[in-house]
Amino acid sequence: MVKLYGREYTREELLDRVDDMSQVGGVRMSRLQHGPEDGVLVVDFNTGSGLRFTVVPSRGMDISATEYGGQSLCPRATAREMHPAFFELGTQGWRRGFMEGMLTTCGPIYHTKPPAPGELRTIKHGRATWTPARSVACDEAWAGDRYLMWATGKMREGALVWERTVRTELGATSFTVHDRVENQGRQPIGHRFQYHINAGFPVVDEGAEFTSTSLGLWNRRGQAVDPAFRTVEAPSYDNQGGAHDELMCADENGYAYAVMCNRTFREGQGLGYYIKYGIETLPFFVLWKSAFPDRYVMGTEPTSHMTVDPQTMDPDRLAQLQPLAGGAVREYEIEIGVLPDNQAIDAMVAHMGELVADYCAHPTDTRIGNTHTGRHGY
Repeated sequence: MVKLYGREYTREELLDRVDDMSQVGGVRMSRLQHGPEDGVLVVDFNTGSGLRFTVVPSRGMDISATEYGGQSLCPRATAREMHPAFFELGTQGWRRGFMEGMLTTCGPIYHTKPPAPGELRTIKHGRATWTPARSVACDEAWAGDRYLMWATGKMREGALVWERTVRTELGATSFTVHDRVENQGRQPIGHRFQYHINAGFPVVDEGAEFTSTSLGLWNRRGQAVDPAFRTVEAPSYDNQGGAHDELMCADENGYAYAVMCNRTFREGQGLGYYIKYGIETLPFFVLWKSAFPDRYVMGTEPTSHMTVDPQTMDPDRLAQLQPLAGGAVREYEIEIGVLPDNQAIDAMVAHMGELVADYCAHPTDTRIGNTHTGRHGY
């Protein structure tokens, strides 16, 4: 059944009422024109529930914009959907083309050696978001009484190939991103994926908060961080940004959860989103915050491996990289969904609280992620 406009419809009931399904939702591919985004391929999704989002095949199948009921869930950087031809080598070049949006993928190659003298190379975030997709396709179709929508594309860096599928359906308030990464070469590759999922105004505003199935928060030196870091301050140049590590536990199926929400939005109605992901392939989680007036963002980021400082080459973190062997495949999946009001927010927060309480009652359980201080390092 398709849930639209407060009621459920069968396939036959909807087809009796519309000539073409694009009247109520769908997926459409197009190209942008003018400026730095001229020629960029985009795929726009409309689930009919109020959820709309844009996948950008020209930028690694990342998601540049997401809104619910006309309300943005994510930030939009001034670069917008900049064409990959404008990619600049070096860390600041990556930043100048950072489109933020709902999802920017970091990786796929994990550079574990400092750049040679005179060499320009991105170190921490890689080229994933600058990699145009091949074999791009999008479509929609009935499957019984469900109306499915999807887009796929295949990216490559050297011998590493990853295929991304973004899926949702008519009436949905969530979407799923599935990545299949394969080393098609014979030599091991230092592979890493970090899902840079970004929250922006109005989800991010004074008093907004992050909560999750977390057992603790640490800085990069292994020191406990004040839980107040998870709460957003008013914009101010006096507020400093920073990235810290969350230690996540999971449910019986291996899924961890995170929520970014603003309970005071629209006079207390509330608005937010949740992330659901598997900690087996994404055992780390980074919480990044910037409360500067011109960069008001919270980054909620599941990741396969923590960042290694190329200057210090921390041996503990290097030991965690687990290179992808020749011919090996690794798969990732994340779900991002809207929390349209405080009732939905409260239900998800209560569910996460139950999972944490259950884990703490069974402390030898293996349903736990990682921090750079080691497994069960809290």
